[in-house]
Amino acid sequence: MIFADARLDLKTTRSMAQALIVGATTPGADAAPGADAEARRVQAGLAELAARLLGENHGELPDDDDDFVRFYDKLAKGRLPVEVVQPLVSLRAQIARRLDQPYLQYYDQQGCVRAFAVGPVEGSLEALELRAAAKDMSSGTDKFKADPTAVLTPLACAVRTWNLTPRGGVRRMRTSLAVPGDSLVLGLSSQEPMRVYLDGKPIFRSDRSDRWPAADNLLQLKVAPGPHRLEVHTAAAREKTWVLVRATDAAGKPIAATADGPAASTPFTGEPVRVGHHELLADRGPLAGPSYLPLRAYLAAADALAEGDSDAAERYTGNLQAYGPDFPEGQVLVAAFEIADPTRERTASTSRQREAIEEALRLAPDLDRARVRLLELDLEKNEISEVEAALAALPEKALRHVPGELVRFATYLARGNEPLAEAALTRAAAIHPRACAVLKAQRTMAQRRSEVAREDALAIELERCAGTTGSRAALAFRRGRNADARALLLKLLERTPDDLDVIEQLAELEISEGNYPAAIAWRKKILALRPFGARTLVATADLQARAGDPAAARASVKAALEKAPQSSTLHTIAAGLGMPDDLQRLRVDGVPLVAAYRAGNFAVAAPAGAEAAPRPTDYEGASEVLVLDRSAIRVYEDGSQRQIVHTIIELRSKEAIDRYGEITPPEGAKVLTLHTIKADGTVFEPESIPEKSGLSLRGLQIGDCVEYELLLDREPLGLLPGYIDLTTFRFQSAETPFHVSELLVAHPKSVAIKVDRRAGAPATVEGTLTGTDLVLKTWKVERSKRIGVEPQMRHILEEVPSVRVYTEVDPNKWLASLGLRIYTGQRANPELRALATNLTRNASSPQAKLQALWSWVVEEIEEAGDITAPATATLSARRGNRLTLLKVLLREAGVRSELWLVRDNFSLKPLPGGSPMLENYEVPILAVDTGGKAPTMVLTSSKVLPIGYLMPGLSQAQGMRVQLGEDEPAPGPVKLPASPPSLADRRSYDLELELARDGTGSCAAPSSCRAWRPRPGARACARSTPTASTRASSAPSSARSWSAPAPSWSTSTSSTSSTCRSRCACASPPRSAARSCSRAGSS
Repeated sequence: MIFADARLDLKTTRSMAQALIVGATTPGADAAPGADAEARRVQAGLAELAARLLGENHGELPDDDDDFVRFYDKLAKGRLPVEVVQPLVSLRAQIARRLDQPYLQYYDQQGCVRAFAVGPVEGSLEALELRAAAKDMSSGTDKFKADPTAVLTPLACAVRTWNLTPRGGVRRMRTSLAVPGDSLVLGLSSQEPMRVYLDGKPIFRSDRSDRWPAADNLLQLKVAPGPHRLEVHTAAAREKTWVLVRATDAAGKPIAATADGPAASTPFTGEPVRVGHHELLADRGPLAGPSYLPLRAYLAAADALAEGDSDAAERYTGNLQAYGPDFPEGQVLVAAFEIADPTRERTASTSRQREAIEEALRLAPDLDRARVRLLELDLEKNEISEVEAALAALPEKALRHVPGELVRFATYLARGNEPLAEAALTRAAAIHPRACAVLKAQRTMAQRRSEVAREDALAIELERCAGTTGSRAALAFRRGRNADARALLLKLLERTPDDLDVIEQLAELEISEGNYPAAIAWRKKILALRPFGARTLVATADLQARAGDPAAARASVKAALEKAPQSSTLHTIAAGLGMPDDLQRLRVDGVPLVAAYRAGNFAVAAPAGAEAAPRPTDYEGASEVLVLDRSAIRVYEDGSQRQIVHTIIELRSKEAIDRYGEITPPEGAKVLTLHTIKADGTVFEPESIPEKSGLSLRGLQIGDCVEYELLLDREPLGLLPGYIDLTTFRFQSAETPFHVSELLVAHPKSVAIKVDRRAGAPATVEGTLTGTDLVLKTWKVERSKRIGVEPQMRHILEEVPSVRVYTEVDPNKWLASLGLRIYTGQRANPELRALATNLTRNASSPQAKLQALWSWVVEEIEEAGDITAPATATLSARRGNRLTLLKVLLREAGVRSELWLVRDNFSLKPLPGGSPMLENYEVPILAVDTGGKAPTMVLTSSKVLPIGYLMPGLSQAQGMRVQLGEDEPAPGPVKLPASPPSLADRRSYDLELELARDGTGSCAAPSSCRAWRPRPGARACARSTPTASTRASSAPSSARSWSAPAPSWSTSTSSTSSTCRSRCACASPPRSAARSCSRAGSS
């Protein structure tokens, strides 16, 4: 069977698969005493593989439907184990569904559970909320409470719940199973991470952070007869989530489930046993012995791959390659695993798949399945000529089956050779005229040739193919056959009542016929499932207005604005219905501002009749001037915002003309204003050029002003409900003068806005927005000159006035939201675990293991990507985030570590009682438990800095712990230890300044360094000293000129000390120089 399948001998594969399944219903009578159980185990494993192959290949032979139905009806299914019966019943149900026959009874036979009581969405941290719910379950606290508004949609076997809130969280689902005997078999699968409990005891979880979970899971539990309560906790990260539960007894008979059934009288207290692949590798029974090891590994790997268990599949395919290197069919299975492997990045997986396929073909050139896949890989890479040459080199009778002819068809069609493509398609149709792939290819040809009648005829033939009802409905709609389209769409909706795409198509169909009330009714069904969908809210109100019901439209818009107040499209419709947009009250006209600016003689080009020479106070030397830098923000109760950014730039250089000659608005921004204001006040609108993504302003000249006004919508932060951070607004720049700089924030009184003011920022002017009860806060500065750019400046916010507008945030919740994005990247695969074992084989202490792993990571991995990059993807590509990979390697080597985010000692400090400035915790460090009183701090950004060394900016710095695993301490503030004395910097700096009254003078800056290593250490010292001094003396000087020769280092081979002496000449105002001098010192 395996040999035939690899060679695409599908008839032989089918007959052998059926024989293996039938054989599993009648265990051999001649088995030796005590061997019957082992024979049964092997028969079940082979039958399970056979059942899966029947499903995978179904439809490739013309008589597959009829043949399988006959086989299924005669089969003694009661004698087969659950893992064999389920794929067969699923295939029978799919046939019935595709042929419009009753099919739900087949899913009922599988024990599909569709009766659940559903609780509300809890929390806001999506999958991390599963941990909080687990604490409730472990404490015995029953917090389940049914949500009467919850939407639960029964599907074929699964159920789907809808999240009707604007945030993600976790949802509890509960059912009661009436188990007649002492055995319960559960099949579990879900779209999102989940945890499952039976009678309050945890039996399964897929939210693991150490390895990838399996997609399909089969558990067997020994229970007492009677009711048992099954509770499923699933993350509700998206608007909809499906969960699949099958419940049967050991013989595969379905177990009845009720949503509100009783609790268990005798709760389950045992441990679940996973049913599956691990038994197939056992060296006993009929397949015992080394000669059968490749086959055992094949069966185990195929089973793991079918269950979506990539971890087990990689282990077993590794066994297959190690013990069956000359097993070509095994290489085909290895290739299937490689492309399905979620642990590696796509390029690496594709490369590994190709290697396995090429090896399979080297061992057995007649493996058609491998050859077809290899040609498909080349087609995916658009290597058309190579595929064409490979096909031409094949023997005449090679690949003369449907998959082979379809590869020829795709190749010739991509080449533009329609006659050869048509010939290949004709040969495929002669082999299997009703094959779905053939019919779809024929439809492609009909569409290319605009053969309407042929396309319609093929659409009818495709009726027997899965997934074609929607395309047939779309075709009927395009042809104007609305009745046919409606019938097909209603059929789809009967099968899947919550298919929003189908409901939307029905609404569009009613609109095309002018039946607005029916279209509105369909749109309301969408809103019942997606209440915060701004596009549907807008479309519904628009339909009501078109239907001549302005009162209903107004009510719909008002209700919609309560759900999505940040939607500017909704506000536009509301304005058309007489509902004013309060943000519009914050807009200003830019043309009078430009006229006033020019009248004040600040412009390069003087107004007509004025003197040509500008005054010296007109921002001399600037390449451009921000005549207006204005931001007006409307904050809503839910934390969403709408912002108008209004900017006017006067162009004073060729560089500025080039910079603003083409403007590309940010994604999602709406352009309210964009034009050029000439020196005489004439306004020119932009041009839209098809070849360019932005808008072009032609004919710009020095002295022109460019004005643009953008409207941006921002949704609330789902992970941190109510948190608002409008970032920082600066009233001055290092390079560009600001003529008028203004920030306005309008917010409800209930939103507790806080403000941080720095460096002489203007005071808050608080009032009320005219015509509303909104609080309006304003900050405004006029005529801000540029401060200039200099080396080693302090943080810009310490130099220029700025304000930050925000609301309070819980740092621990912020850390938890960050951990949510990182924790799945900590998963390992067998390759990573083996690497950790090999690298630490000779290391006995945590410190030695750390040294070995760190050395390998910094030498072998190219640093790229942030800490959310999965460790296994980094390992496979040898490129990614070193720190994440090192943390996972340490865990697999048995060394505990924590992720800390550190704020540099020399970075901008929070104001007392102000914003915690969590974004400044930007240096990731591993705190590794090596057995000392304090953890060993580890950086991976440098190959030179030794483990434990902390630069002055990080020594004893403040940090935040990010909790990734449940066994790690809770998130919160931490403080880094000092750099170890053995690695202490021994550097000193002496800065001598001699200043004259006019600010000119000279300076001498000798420094000495005693490094931590011999010659490599001296080089490291030379590299790190400037970095440290940059941090230590980051205050800028206002000097217009500063020249300093490069330091000259003197290093002795017998000593690790170095000396540098730098001479410089400067022209600097005394205040700035004194400030720089006060910061210099010993580090």
